[in-house]
Amino acid sequence: MCVFMRVSRVAGGTLIRKEGRNFMAPDGSHSIFKRVHDSDTSPSPTFLFYRTPDLSLPPHHSDAKKAVEKKPKSKKKKANLLPEKDAKKMSMVAFQLTKAHEWSELADIINDLEYQSLSIEALEALAKPNGACQDIMKYKKKVLSWKPPGKETGPTSAADFKMLTPAELMVFHLGNIKGLTKRCQSMLFCKSFDESLKPLDSNLNLLACACREVMSSERLPMIMHYVIMLTNHLNQGGRNADISGIRLSGLGKICVTKSAKGHSLLHFMIDKLVVKSPELLALEDDFPSVVPASVLSSTTMRSDRALIVEGLKTLVQTCEDAANEGDDAYEIQFADFRDRAEVLVDGTAPPPLETEDRGCKYRSVCRDAQSRTLGRGRELIRHLAAAGQLELVQDVDY
Repeated sequence: MCVFMRVSRVAGGTLIRKEGRNFMAPDGSHSIFKRVHDSDTSPSPTFLFYRTPDLSLPPHHSDAKKAVEKKPKSKKKKANLLPEKDAKKMSMVAFQLTKAHEWSELADIINDLEYQSLSIEALEALAKPNGACQDIMKYKKKVLSWKPPGKETGPTSAADFKMLTPAELMVFHLGNIKGLTKRCQSMLFCKSFDESLKPLDSNLNLLACACREVMSSERLPMIMHYVIMLTNHLNQGGRNADISGIRLSGLGKICVTKSAKGHSLLHFMIDKLVVKSPELLALEDDFPSVVPASVLSSTTMRSDRALIVEGLKTLVQTCEDAANEGDDAYEIQFADFRDRAEVLVDGTAPPPLETEDRGCKYRSVCRDAQSRTLGRGRELIRHLAAAGQLELVQDVDY
């Protein structure tokens, strides 16, 4: 076969194609170029160009192309064992868990209680309320009893496991772990213990430092001595004369009780101290930790400690139950941690009060208002700081 093109010569030697068709070359040669005489009306000479195509190449004409019919791809079969909403939620947890470990390795870590090998985020996703452990227990029976089509046993081959979604794989591999929820909760407590204890320990150290500053201050007992003297002077002849102590809440009254000229008792006392004992006015230098300690919440600290204590009790009870059932993994993994945690938690306990009745009033050691000394005043302040409050023996009436 040859290709015939009818071309015309124009100025500059450029050839322009006019028409084309297929025909057999007369002499069978690869190319034939000859001039064809056209009629006189032809605007330019016409040439014939013959070229034998290379049969080793694919055909160029569209008629020679064979249409290839594409077979539709068959969709992969899925087990679809979980509801769509729960499957999406569990798939996010499954993705997080498999970032660093395969499913079989993860199951061994949880079974052996190796909490150091997992991140806090992964353990929280498993053990938190309404977490993955609850969902795994919910769908455990359905997933573990599933059998691939045409098989009498559960999934064994790679093709079988491809039919399961990540959420279903999580249930399949972790559902067989005995006591999965307790294991994950125990691991989470151990993993997060130091992080939970750190702020509580820091706040307690700050509070203890502030208490030591109060008890060791040389200026505070002297100022408190002047406050009580001023109070007794104002209450002379009244029912509250000769008091030997005041409440901490009562100290605020020296700021709001004012004279006819508008001067408060605090300003009056400061004016006297400037003349008699100006060094006492530098009281704040004795308490560098009192200001930051004053913003601490005792309620928050008690709540944080209660959570840690409750978590430790649960861990100890879980270890005892596991030992009774013959599970030695808890004792092997948590024995050293349990002993250390018990010591640290005991260190955060408030010191016991020396008095038997915590609701009683703490009285000043100096009963006679005329025989108060600075030494006894310091002892009074130490008792007040240790007890955490200052009670009135008699109400102060300004």
